[in-house]
Amino acid sequence: MSESLEEKRKAFEEKWKVHRPLLLQRSLIEFREAYLKRSETGERAAYIEAVRALLGVLLYLEEPLNLSDEDPAYMWLLDLIRHLEDLNVGVVAPVFRCSTWGNKALSTAEWMARQWIVYDIELLHAAGMKLEPAARRVIRGHKLHGVSEKQVLSWRKEFKKGRVVNQEAPRLYEDGMAYLKRRSAKELQRDIAKLFDNWAAGEAKGANELLSWNDWWRRLEAAVGLPGPNPQNKGG
Repeated sequence: MSESLEEKRKAFEEKWKVHRPLLLQRSLIEFREAYLKRSETGERAAYIEAVRALLGVLLYLEEPLNLSDEDPAYMWLLDLIRHLEDLNVGVVAPVFRCSTWGNKALSTAEWMARQWIVYDIELLHAAGMKLEPAARRVIRGHKLHGVSEKQVLSWRKEFKKGRVVNQEAPRLYEDGMAYLKRRSAKELQRDIAKLFDNWAAGEAKGANELLSWNDWWRRLEAAVGLPGPNPQNKGG
């Protein structure tokens, strides 16, 4: 006797309960791998793969949080992949065009990275260290190869004089300065001790870089509630 439509639907739902978390897990892994392999693939290709993996996450979330592949919001994000891929062949989508195309100002991402360098200099300086030694210590701590004290202190000057045109980095800098003004000498010393500990642990390079594959699997398994494949076979 053949299965009824209702029986087939229930069978499919039972299979989906098992496979959905695995597909979600796979998408999360692909997102992380896109980030970790960006030095090999290039930033743009890595962003493309990361966005594609996030689309998988949106598909495989539990209802009602998930999206279908026909949802306008899903299609809108899919267009971002297409726009990025177009750049590879010299096609610039309207979203990436602007009236100030010739502006030579650095990107917000670049200034955000510089802001953290400058903040650490300001932290050491607020605790009594002179600017030049503070700059040298921060350069060593962040492992900034080929960057001089003069350069990082020029970044500080740009922030101090309000010449950074991007919005996010100057706002974060101002918030940081306000925070340092509120800190007591003892609190500043604690902040510096924590900063030095982070540098010693290599966290200045980014905590995500230090998370081993096995640690990542353990966290993902705990979050999803299902065992993952053998990490030794992660390339398969």
